[in-house]
Order: sequence, then structure tokens, then C-alpha cells
Amino acid sequence: CEDVIAALKKNYKTLTSKNLKIITFSADTEKSVYQKTVADFPWLDNYCDFKGIGGINFKNYGILGTPSMFILDSKGFIIEKIALADELMAWSERQK
Repeated sequence: CEDVIAALKKNYKTLTSKNLKIITFSADTEKSVYQKTVADFPWLDNYCDFKGIGGINFKNYGILGTPSMFILDSKGFIIEKIALADELMAWSERQK
């Protein structure tokens, strides 16, 4: 998970230049841990209900573990599920 977050931060400008918006849902259960983790994220859309993987967003998207990445279309439908940052970067490269 830490490797994926590091890769997202490193490639944030490249991804957003391709009109991708990064949104994170945290599995943290402690507010202080969550706040420390998201403090240096370049994206602003970070969500946490402090219920771990039992939270509503994990249930709604069928997230069984972290990291999990989803690419949604403009209507909010999942069009791709990705687990690794390299997969995300490869997918974004195909979206010219």
C-alpha cells in the first residue's frame, strides 16, 4: 500500500494531466494515523469513516484489501480494476 501511495504522489501531475482524479478511501481506524498519512497527499479528495475495511466505501466498491484502484467513467461506473501503480501508469499511457 505504501508503495502505491508513493507512486501516486510521484506521478500525480502526469495522471491529472490526463484528466484523472485521484480519490482515496482509507482503512484507518484511528484519526491521528489517518491525518498523518494524508497530510502530504497532493490530492484533496481523501475519505475515512474510521471503520477499517468494514466501512461503507469498502462495501460499496467491493474492496477486499488494499491497495485497490478503480477507474470510473464520467457516470461513476467502474471500467477498470487495478492493483499496482505500474498497471495504472500503463493504463494511463494508453489513454492519449
